[in-house]
Amino acid sequence: MSESGNATILIHTNHLKLWNITTEQLYAQACRITPQLLPYDFRNMTSVLSGLPHTPVSVDLGSTKAASFCPMYVLTNARKLYGASCILYPGLLESISEKLDSDLFILPSSIHEVILLPASNRSYSKELADMVAQINETELTTDEVLSSRIYYYSRAEQALGICS
Repeated sequence: MSESGNATILIHTNHLKLWNITTEQLYAQACRITPQLLPYDFRNMTSVLSGLPHTPVSVDLGSTKAASFCPMYVLTNARKLYGASCILYPGLLESISEKLDSDLFILPSSIHEVILLPASNRSYSKELADMVAQINETELTTDEVLSSRIYYYSRAEQALGICS
């Protein structure tokens, strides 16, 4: 990251050999450094939509009505670049689920962000999976697709898994 922009590289096995580190060491470094370099950005969908040009949203964003109007949340990072990785930030899903007082559905909307929904039960998982698959097919380029599966975070188990 610099004032002139961002750069990323795809890390291959030969990079690890060149850098003389293991996959585990690289992962541990990424877990420690990435949340500091790219802090998470967690906002209600209504707030996100109101920031887009020409988006008609007439809801008081400071009120609790806004959250009930659109109980969907966007999780990304401060740069909004590869922000879906924020689901791996230590303790973040636990903190969000506590704040929302709910388990979470996690919809992989792209490699750049995920959509979180409070999950009172799993009965909507099929419809949500269909929605993600349709968006992947019609709105994203192949290299921006994260997954066609949806995920579920259980507060009680403090575990993330694929929704069946």
